[in-house]
Formats: sequence, C-alpha cells, structure tokens
Amino acid sequence: MTTNRPDAGNSPPGDLPPRRHRDGFEPTARAYNVGLFGKDHYEEDKAGFQELTEVAPLLPIAVSENRHFGFRGVTAAALGGVDQFLNLGLGFPAPDGISIADVIRPHQPLARVVHVDASQVVASHGRAMLARVDNVSMVHADAREPDLVLKEAAELLDLSKPLCIVATALLHFWPDEQEPAAVLYEYMRAVPAGYLVLSHACGEEMDALRYAQLRSIYQRRFAPIYPRTRAEVAAMLHGLDVLEPGLVEASQWRSNDRRIDVGDAYFLAAVAKFGQYVVTLRTKERTNAETAKPLLEAS
Repeated sequence: MTTNRPDAGNSPPGDLPPRRHRDGFEPTARAYNVGLFGKDHYEEDKAGFQELTEVAPLLPIAVSENRHFGFRGVTAAALGGVDQFLNLGLGFPAPDGISIADVIRPHQPLARVVHVDASQVVASHGRAMLARVDNVSMVHADAREPDLVLKEAAELLDLSKPLCIVATALLHFWPDEQEPAAVLYEYMRAVPAGYLVLSHACGEEMDALRYAQLRSIYQRRFAPIYPRTRAEVAAMLHGLDVLEPGLVEASQWRSNDRRIDVGDAYFLAAVAKFGQYVVTLRTKERTNAETAKPLLEAS
C-alpha cells in the first residue's frame, strides 16, 4: 500500500522525547552500526534496533545493501576518471573494515579521500583507523556547514578539479527547514564537475501505521528521522545527469540483476554527474544531429 508522507518535515509522534546526546550524530551512527552487525554501540542500541526490526524485519538487509550501493557508486565515479572523494558521513567502521579507499584504489591508485562526521567519537575512530592510510583524512564537522567542511577538506583535496561527493544514508536526518538539497548544491558549486552518490530513506511503500511506528521508535531510541517520498528525493537530483538505472532501491543499483528483498522500509539511491560533466538532453540532440549531418550529405 502506497501512502504520502503523512508528516513531512515534522518530528514523528512518540511517547518519549528523542534521546539527547552531546554529539548529535552519534546515536544515528550507533544505530547504523548495529544494522551492520558492528561493535561500536551499546546494548540499549541493540534493543532499539531490535524494536525497529519487529516492525520492519528486513531492515538489516536494507542497511547492508545501502552500504554496498555506496561502494558501487564510488566505483562508478572512479571508473569515470574521478580521483577525489568527499564522504559526508563516515560513521563507525563495519566489521569487515572495508572503506571507500579500499574500493576505489584498484581503479584510482592515487585517489584522495576526505571523510566527514559531526560526531567527535566517530571522528576519533576515523582518525585512528585512517592514520596509516596514505591520502586519506578525517574532518570533524557538521556536513550542513559546507564552507567549513570544504575549507578543511581543501588541505588534501584540489577543489579546482572534479570531485565525487558521497551522501549515503545522511540527508534523512535533516528536516526540510535545513534545506538538504540546497546544502548538497553548495558542495557541487564548489568544484567544476563531479559525481554525487546519494541514498535516502523512503517509507513510501509502507502503510501509514507502520511508517509512523518506525519513525516514532527511531526518534525515541535514537534521533529524529525524515524519510522522503520518491518525488522529493528525485527533486534533489534536479539539473543533474542521473546515471542508469536512475533512482532505484539501493540493492538494485547496478546489482547485476540480483533481486534482494529488503522489505518496504528501503533506501532510494542514485549516482549523478554534475557541473561540467552534465550533458543536457538538448546538447545530446545537437551532438547527434551534427554527427548525422555528414553521413546524410555523403549519402
């Protein structure tokens, strides 16, 4: 059953206020870590995630598939010639320890990667994990402050060259009034061209009662969350050149026809070119016409 988002931009109802933490993103990082069967969380986080899976039993699969979409997305950017990556939400490490750098280095051996996270705890973990990795750095900052992030990232990245921006499982923690799409465009305007790797929670296929239950549990156990509809996520990609297969469930993005059941609490995902990489439909039509003209004249 498909439903419109019943309470767009507002905090979900709940019988308890959201948990308060010194670092705003820390509880969400721990929740995601539980979903990946990591070790950087508390017993209460496991209990909270268990409560979520009672409503959405396949949520752990959706979380894992979202992570692997991110790896496929950055690989597409690396194969497209990009060798700089800005990851706007590092989170705690997964049990296998695989990072973006591990995935892209076979294609871009000299690639530079900057990870960003608002949590001091996550940033500390990141620095420890990345200390022995060349051309990788960690920025402790809120991704909603692009000027600050870019200033620090520029110590490693060359912002005069193309950049891959990674925003997976991040923007659904930003309410509408914080204008997540506008923040993304600030990052994209800072460089001449690049790729955007984006995923976002979407509860559109879930019936209204279960949707409300999930949001209420997440707020009570972790933090406010703002899943958006397909149309709202698609609007974030306006003006970009979205790669095939378009905006799809994360498990289905270039997954070699794998059919993974993630249930109805899922992540929408897309990879898109921006800036000088964007080729509009009109440009494509003009190029095709110019290519065809000599052939017609020859015939």
